[in-house]
Amino acid sequence: RALRHWLQRTATGQSPAAPVPPANPTTAATPSPSVAEPEAVSVHSEIHAGGLLLLLRPLVRLGLLPEPEQLASRLGDLALTALRRVLAPLPPAERAVAQERERPLLAVFAPECDRRERIATLPIHDAKAADALLDTLADAIPADIAFAPGAERRLFGRRPPAFATAPELRLARLLLRPGVLRASPWEAELVWPLAGIDLALRRAGWDQDPGWVPWLGRSIRFRFGDAP
Repeated sequence: RALRHWLQRTATGQSPAAPVPPANPTTAATPSPSVAEPEAVSVHSEIHAGGLLLLLRPLVRLGLLPEPEQLASRLGDLALTALRRVLAPLPPAERAVAQERERPLLAVFAPECDRRERIATLPIHDAKAADALLDTLADAIPADIAFAPGAERRLFGRRPPAFATAPELRLARLLLRPGVLRASPWEAELVWPLAGIDLALRRAGWDQDPGWVPWLGRSIRFRFGDAP
């Protein structure tokens, strides 16, 4: 709903200034469970491709954010394309399971997309545009980025994954970052182990908090340390 509101304001020429985030549930009045809205439920999920959220700031900084009328579908296409590229070395059955595991993450990155089907069977509406956008982002990833500790073995076992090009390898090193995602309708926090700090990303500012993201309707934070 926040994305639709932002799109409507932009399309009608109104200022797309960031709306004020909803009040923190610890300070707001809490409705009884019988009348609470289903979408107010928070999720707490282990994910393996948490680096997808690291693409949010570069999308804006590089001027690559899609136009408002295409934003929802393009973000969905981008997320699916990125996920499928980095999981491509897996056998088909394992790949489908791995994609499904990232459902909570995809719901944060592209909240307006309909994902009632299995993630592995969802269509990409404009594959050419998604590939071009992802290629541009991959080219901008710091060249000396490393895999998060243990990420390769955790996903692919003892055989190192084969990626065709250097940008594809950088994309895999960026995205494949296991962590814990905590998400509610008003915010999302991604927690990574301290060992997951990458100096190349830090120097380039890729792991800075995006903060309030109006087209997602959430504040996005990154934290390194033990998950609560």
